[in-house]
Amino acid sequence: MSKRRSKKNRRSGNPANAAPGKTGNSSSKVSTNTLILVAIICFLGGYIVSAILGGFSFNSAGGGAPPPRQRQLFQAVPRESNLLDSLKEQTVRNPNNAGAWTDLGNAYFDSNRFLLSIDAYTKSLEINPANPNVWTDMGIMYRRIGQARKAIENFDEAIRIDPSHQKSRFNKGIVLLHDLNDHAGARQAWEKLFEMNPDFQAQGGQSLRQLLKGLD
Repeated sequence: MSKRRSKKNRRSGNPANAAPGKTGNSSSKVSTNTLILVAIICFLGGYIVSAILGGFSFNSAGGGAPPPRQRQLFQAVPRESNLLDSLKEQTVRNPNNAGAWTDLGNAYFDSNRFLLSIDAYTKSLEINPANPNVWTDMGIMYRRIGQARKAIENFDEAIRIDPSHQKSRFNKGIVLLHDLNDHAGARQAWEKLFEMNPDFQAQGGQSLRQLLKGLD
């Protein structure tokens, strides 16, 4: 009888002297739950530590001391903002100074703020309408916002003020060719420029002679 009871207890997993369903089962549950809890804590602990270390690594690489490219971008915004603030302040102090409005328009031009640039150039030309450079730059801005005809009007005004103005003739040819598909008009503008300066080169280094040849 004793041997049979002992064999039965061993199959159930309980100690031979334990009451079934109480101490033996409770001890097994506690042991299993404890192991599971410890495993979860270890897993979470490792995850948290990894995240913290990863965070410090990211911050040291990109937060406290950004790489040169990032550092350059971060610094460019305040400098540009300071420049624009200074130029706008000049127009406030000297609203009748065409040069101040031109400088502000140029700053907006360089930062691709087309409408603001046009507005500043317009104020400059209201004070001094005889500046072909401003007319030409404003024409370029009109082209950037898709108003090719208005751009041509600006270039023509620059040419009217100064018939020897090369930049306006060149840009007129660009807009006629690429925006208005007017090859004949582009050729006329560039041929006149070629008469004035056969060595004229585009900003990319392409000669005016090559550009005219491309129209053949």
